[in-house]
Amino acid sequence: MTPENDDHPIVIEPAAMRVRVFAMGRQVADTVRALALQEPGHPSALYLPREDVDMTLLKRGAHTTVCPDKGIASYYAIEVGGDCFADAGWSYEDPKPMAEKIRGFISFHPNLVFVDQPAKPAR
Repeated sequence: MTPENDDHPIVIEPAAMRVRVFAMGRQVADTVRALALQEPGHPSALYLPREDVDMTLLKRGAHTTVCPDKGIASYYAIEVGGDCFADAGWSYEDPKPMAEKIRGFISFHPNLVFVDQPAKPAR
């Protein structure tokens, strides 16, 4: 896939792996449909479709940030059994054109994300 902006290329492509998110001992998400977003100066971020996230555990907060290439990020807390992990996830709900592929997806703090590598083909 080619970068969508030569000055600050963002590359978004399917992540060929199972991605799970856990917080406070509870599974929050499980998907094989994650997208990997790569941009210069930042670690790769995995974005999961909301359909594969238990959104009942997430509460939208007031915190937002602005990325000139992706748009405004809205942040979510994960609440489990009275415990709260603030700003655990974020979503670009109205992304800029170069990040349109992550509309409807949510990313999580890297410490909460577990990746299962795909099985190696038999020889």
